[in-house]
Amino acid sequence: MAIMNKNTRITIFMLAVLPSACGPGEKTSGRYDKEHKTAVEAMAPGALVRALDMPDRPVIKTHLDCVRADFADYFRAETGEGPVPLSSTEVMVLSTELTDVLDRLATEEVGEFVGMRIHHGITSDGSEVWYAPVLSFGILNDRNDDSWDWRPIEEESYTIDSSHVLVATADTSTCWDDYLQVMRVKRNSDDAEFDEMDAEEDVRTYTYHGAYIQDMIAHNAGDAIYIKLISIAEYTTDEDPDLKGILHHCALVTARDVDHENIDDDDGMPSRPVFKQRGLNIGSPCPPNCLRVLLPEKGLDIRKSCL
Repeated sequence: MAIMNKNTRITIFMLAVLPSACGPGEKTSGRYDKEHKTAVEAMAPGALVRALDMPDRPVIKTHLDCVRADFADYFRAETGEGPVPLSSTEVMVLSTELTDVLDRLATEEVGEFVGMRIHHGITSDGSEVWYAPVLSFGILNDRNDDSWDWRPIEEESYTIDSSHVLVATADTSTCWDDYLQVMRVKRNSDDAEFDEMDAEEDVRTYTYHGAYIQDMIAHNAGDAIYIKLISIAEYTTDEDPDLKGILHHCALVTARDVDHENIDDDDGMPSRPVFKQRGLNIGSPCPPNCLRVLLPEKGLDIRKSCL
């Protein structure tokens, strides 16, 4: 029998009362930067190949498998029996659900660039814990090189239900509070213990440019029935002195169904669309960890352990 201290009892109580609202768990006309849109329009119909401002590092299967497996090694949930792996570390949403929102907002916010933000969250039945993010949408504007300002759009926040459909929700903060209370992290590979999450330094949201999501769906055509939001473990760089160690990021990949993801290691043909059979990991954990949304074209360097 596990010996329960005060903090453990609090965690068990929190798991028992977590709200279920955090989860259960063809259109391609997104908004593009001017150079991207011009490059695509200049191509033959259906030849959506790499444009000049497309991300330089889409994710191949080997690398995604690596950082996906690392998440289970570095992140656990406190259930009262010690830190245990999450029962599920990813969610799946119908791609048309996302494109419908992105297209509608692009029409309503003429001339603006729409983004999607993933708010980390969890849900539990008291003994098992699942990753259950909330999605919100906003406007990326005032671009300065690789960084953007973020303007949230009110009433555009959603959970994902068991049918992989978006369900409107009024609040994005509750899931983060639950996540912070329950989740534990091993900051470095040589650490023996799992620590509590840090409310100031740990990643609470992950933001994507809507155009890249639209591109990934378009490049995988009829096979992109779903988009999976996959929890991955990533190291920060030496250039981030205040954010050392491992952090919870989120990669995206299209899928035909739960067992068939559109991702491989094949180099393909030179004219192959950039996200054809590839995942997307060009998101930004900023803000709230920093003031502006940083969306570098090259994304994160591949860790040596994943090469």
